[in-house]
Amino acid sequence: MDALAPAGWWPDQGVRPSYPEPAFSLALCDAAAGRLEAAVALLEHALASENLTSEAIATLTYNLGDSYHALGRLEDAVRAYQRALELHPSVSLYRFSLAVALDRDEQGARAREEMLTALAADRALASISQPTTIFVPPEDEDYFRGFALEVLSQSDLQKSACQPWLCRAVARVYFRRFLRRAPESAWRPRVEAHLHDLGEGAPREDEISVLPATGRADATLAAPYVKAVTAVLPKLRACLDEKPMAVLRADVFLPGKTAPAAPPAPARKGEPLAIKPPTSEKSITVLNAGPLPDEPARVCVAGALAAVKWPAPAQGPLRVQFAVSGP
Repeated sequence: MDALAPAGWWPDQGVRPSYPEPAFSLALCDAAAGRLEAAVALLEHALASENLTSEAIATLTYNLGDSYHALGRLEDAVRAYQRALELHPSVSLYRFSLAVALDRDEQGARAREEMLTALAADRALASISQPTTIFVPPEDEDYFRGFALEVLSQSDLQKSACQPWLCRAVARVYFRRFLRRAPESAWRPRVEAHLHDLGEGAPREDEISVLPATGRADATLAAPYVKAVTAVLPKLRACLDEKPMAVLRADVFLPGKTAPAAPPAPARKGEPLAIKPPTSEKSITVLNAGPLPDEPARVCVAGALAAVKWPAPAQGPLRVQFAVSGP
């Protein structure tokens, strides 16, 4: 235990580059348990050691930034994250953390710029999804995800991630979950500001996507399908009553008018007759898309959509896609 104290080190062990010991592990335990000042003391002491590698300094400095961040020392946290990035600019997690700290410091433009840089390298949010990634406090994961998805929905990167309407819907749910998990958080006003910017629950009319098989839908083509979704919204939202953490992705495929299938070619002697499946059929897919899957809500939404009398597309198939979230 003496080796774990701020003044004690095992001389032959030092600090390993990828996982500095022993003060690093104790600092993580302190931070996770809410002993943030103790974590800061351990990490600051570790950083004063000699012969540290650049990776060790970056790791220690980043985790020091996390403790500063949790203490509300945003300027110190920003400096720590920036120092970690100077040493290892390719670590996306460092940049995600810097973006959130800047956002909470109400430096909106800089926060979004840093978040876009992080997303350009990690659009799937893999770096904040790893089991080894520790958030202090744990509910900060919801804030990170909500802010990342909000920025992603407004960027040019969404084509390779989630579509804007889905990004916004899931962002709302993550911010709501943060408030539920941490109702007294100091960051509550920032979350409420984000929710105001994101608007009311999905889907709004501009969040109902109508995609023909060829080309893009214009307003005239999309209008009857948007109207059909809008008409069934009361039933869909009733499926999610008292389920603010639920968000479902709906995909309605409508085949439209298709040319009759050609008769199958005669089978050769000894070969079975080839039977081709139908070229296209109407289908409705509803998937859980948020942090908390809700199977009863999914089944309810799928049933409500199946009862809709969808307009038949005049030319070719099309898809109607949108997200529906809890109140």
